[in-house]
Amino acid sequence: MFWGGQNIAFAAMVMRVVEAFLITAGLLICISYLTGQQDVFATTGLVIPLIAAFAVVVVLQVSGLYGGVTVSDLRTSLWRIGMDTALGFILAVIASGQLAKYDLVKIYPYRWQWTIGLTAVWLLCVIARRQTLSVLLEKGLLARKIIAVSDADGSRRLAELSRRLRGRFVVAAEMEPVSAFFDAKLTSLVSKLRAPEVVISAGQKDELVPAATVFQRMTGIPVVDFDAFYERETGQVELACLPERWPFPSREFQTPLLRAAKRIFDVTVSLVAIAATAPVMALAALAIRMEDGKPVLFRQTRIGLNGCEFTLYKFRSMRVDAENGSSPLWAAENDPRITRVGSIIRKFRIDELPQFFNTLRGDMSFIGPRPERPYFVEQLADVIPCYKARHTVRPGITGWAQVSYHYGASFEDAYQKTAFDLYYVKHQSVLLDLIILARTVKVILWPTGAR
Repeated sequence: MFWGGQNIAFAAMVMRVVEAFLITAGLLICISYLTGQQDVFATTGLVIPLIAAFAVVVVLQVSGLYGGVTVSDLRTSLWRIGMDTALGFILAVIASGQLAKYDLVKIYPYRWQWTIGLTAVWLLCVIARRQTLSVLLEKGLLARKIIAVSDADGSRRLAELSRRLRGRFVVAAEMEPVSAFFDAKLTSLVSKLRAPEVVISAGQKDELVPAATVFQRMTGIPVVDFDAFYERETGQVELACLPERWPFPSREFQTPLLRAAKRIFDVTVSLVAIAATAPVMALAALAIRMEDGKPVLFRQTRIGLNGCEFTLYKFRSMRVDAENGSSPLWAAENDPRITRVGSIIRKFRIDELPQFFNTLRGDMSFIGPRPERPYFVEQLADVIPCYKARHTVRPGITGWAQVSYHYGASFEDAYQKTAFDLYYVKHQSVLLDLIILARTVKVILWPTGAR
């Protein structure tokens, strides 16, 4: 009954389908008009437009333009979408050229006019639609209507979450938890308001489980616990409501087969990454040595799986005496301890590349919570509920918190990132790992927030 997996919003799927349709239709019309070929609507004629549509939508997805952040800066949006569109069309041209070798598709006479014209028109349509969507979201016109079975405290928590996720959902009706699932009014409200689900947000939720289960089976209307609803909508666990001890095992990767598969994946990715980035690492090492001398590598003790210590490797991006005479410090924005080379390699995450050797050794995984220093672990564990539950999985080079939250440099940031990390620990799965991989590509392509 209670579900807490990854939510694929219907509106987001519609957005992808509509944009793919616009690209495909635009290509067909332009090709037909400008080349004079009337048979482009045949099955083979559809291949190239469909490839182009798929390539552009994939690039937009990876770059994060289907994320929850709405367009606010028109110039930035136009630049990003333009770059993504260009990359998508390049991928489409490459794919079409490969298919053409096997006579699977018809190659149309190239006309630069339809390429530029289509791109310009499509960009304007996308910008206009995204700006319209942003306004509608701000006004709450696209908010999902939910029905809450809640007490006073549950109403407050739902209201706070609604304010935080502006435009995502609205509580259209509330019912008292005592008899809600035995009241015919609940079914009629769901039908009248077209609510997609009922959310239980009450202190005595365990007592409501039997009645809610019967209600869901009889009506087919999903009933969701507030904790699962909160996690689904935010990608975080609600730390303030966690018990003293972490009660959730990591689910999918507990099986030996999947643990082995993840380890094979880690080793494969690490070997490929080391081979592919060897020239970059060599240049980074040379630049660090020329600017600030030895050592090139920075070694630091971190806490890993089951609370065990290990040595983490990074390219040194700060002065050698960065922490002389002081306790450990987080990197601040425009930190004066960062060298000129360090600011560059941090921005593009080049300083993290030696951690692939940690992954090869088994100290880390490619995906998992970021390992923290013992000094900060002890401090954070005293103030953040279930903080050490992060150590029940292997730490990672990238992770759910890294791709969902900006660089953390305070206790408040650590609190928010822990909420993401524990979500990963609780819901760890192949699907979630694939989502993190896609978002990691976006972070690399658009390196914002690095320090």
